[in-house]
Amino acid sequence: MKKKKVKIKDYIFKLAARTWIINIPAVLILLFLMVLGKLSWISAVVSLSCFWAISAGIIVLVFKDLDNFINYLNQWATNFGKEQPIFRRSLFSSNRLMRAFQTASRIWQQQALSDAHILTNLPDPIIILDDKKKAVFLNTAAENLFTDHNLKILTKNELFKKAYTKIKKEPQVFEWQNNERFFQVRLDKLPAPTQKGGVVEILLHEITDFKLFHQKQNDFFANASHELKTPLAVICGAVETLQGPAKDDPKAQQEFLSLIANQSAHMTNLVQCLLKLARQQTDFGPKVNLSVNQVLKQLISELKTKAKEKNQNFILKCDKKQSYIHARQTDLYHLFQNILENAVKYGDKNKEIQIQIFQQNKTLCVSIQNQGPVIDKSEIPHIFDRFYRGNHPNHQVEGTGLGLSIAQQIIQRYNGRIEVQSSQEKGTVFTVILPISN
Repeated sequence: MKKKKVKIKDYIFKLAARTWIINIPAVLILLFLMVLGKLSWISAVVSLSCFWAISAGIIVLVFKDLDNFINYLNQWATNFGKEQPIFRRSLFSSNRLMRAFQTASRIWQQQALSDAHILTNLPDPIIILDDKKKAVFLNTAAENLFTDHNLKILTKNELFKKAYTKIKKEPQVFEWQNNERFFQVRLDKLPAPTQKGGVVEILLHEITDFKLFHQKQNDFFANASHELKTPLAVICGAVETLQGPAKDDPKAQQEFLSLIANQSAHMTNLVQCLLKLARQQTDFGPKVNLSVNQVLKQLISELKTKAKEKNQNFILKCDKKQSYIHARQTDLYHLFQNILENAVKYGDKNKEIQIQIFQQNKTLCVSIQNQGPVIDKSEIPHIFDRFYRGNHPNHQVEGTGLGLSIAQQIIQRYNGRIEVQSSQEKGTVFTVILPISN
């Protein structure tokens, strides 16, 4: 009750003060008229009372309306994002001000909904925690990552605990692994608590592809160094032998010179393959419509000499109508060159190498079949890895282990795919599938 009396007294005091201020001009005018003798003091008091009553009534109505408006703003701010309160207009309410505010309110709400929609559908997981480390918000990506909002696998991590204690000073970033996936985690303190009490934001950015690429790059350099080191060691050993024990032995000199020549050729071939791999990632030359039939006929002509050494025959089956691919000439040439060379190298003697070109479901298919050692099913997923050499019965077959890797890289650049089938009855069949040019 005391609080109400204090409020009423304050209200009366403020009302009287405001009324006096408004009536100052009227008081001055009445005093001036009384001094001139044109107005009696009774008339002046009556007039001033009337002015006082009218102005007090206006002030009460106006301030009541303003109080209503202020209360509405407080309710609107408290319930932002929820069902908004209804504003009750009185006699003196400002329709223009109200319309402007309602327009601004709609814009703010639409922006808030848009921001929430963007946040929810971001591809990176986002989590908001309260001061008890309980999740109060997870976007769609975070819900997919943490089933049933189970964040214990993250929040119990030692790196997370350590970072959480330091976020008051500055945002913290660390790497976190979840099974076979890698994430960069960023913890940041929100500038103000959310409606649900969220105080900490967690942003997870997946870096699995980067990690795998970095690992593959390291493996590539390690394998390339090993592949180059072996022939270099053989050449150095042969040179030392020629300079020492075989210095005066013509027969040994011929053998070691032949060994040096073979290893030099192997190393040259390896370097050329490495350069091809590098070009595939940097070559962005013009593309043209190329006839696959003509490219294969050219390669068959070039490989006939190697095929004759094993008494192998090429059989090309294709329609009279030319099949075209929109590609770079070097890409198409290297793609089929690597597969055909493998067919010759790993194919048995006195056997045929069948090449078939056909169209299927708006794609161009080129199958290359040879009769040779069967590729085990467990090896097929790895034969396109760089430097991978299969466990073939014929270990004397020379190669770098890069040919099929180059072929697959070219196929992927043109949104195609390659399929491999290997059996004792049908031999080994590589089928290249590429989109057909219009």
